[in-house]
Amino acid sequence: MSLFSRIISISDVQTRLHQLDVQINDYKNRVKEMKKSDNTEVQRLTALEQLDDLQVRLLRIAPERDRASSDATSLSRSGDDVGGSAGSAEKSVQGKTPINYEPSSLNVQETPVLAQ
Repeated sequence: MSLFSRIISISDVQTRLHQLDVQINDYKNRVKEMKKSDNTEVQRLTALEQLDDLQVRLLRIAPERDRASSDATSLSRSGDDVGGSAGSAEKSVQGKTPINYEPSSLNVQETPVLAQ
């Protein structure tokens, strides 16, 4: 009977081993999904920072442009955030240095024209 109980216990061990293998694969898949979603969030935040930088550059180039439209865009974008990230978006905007407008130095350049 001892041999029979050993066969059953080996079978139980194999079953348990298979269950553990399935669990490990499930955890690996979860980790992959979490990394993918974290990477997507990082890309989204990077894109938002690049958009802010482009808006600052645009305001430096054309300060007469209506600033209210860029503020409205910023507000609507921060309203789209889910959960606690809206507060962090406001903190990042508050933490930035104020915009210094550069004087426009675009002058008409005269070039000689050959008339025939």
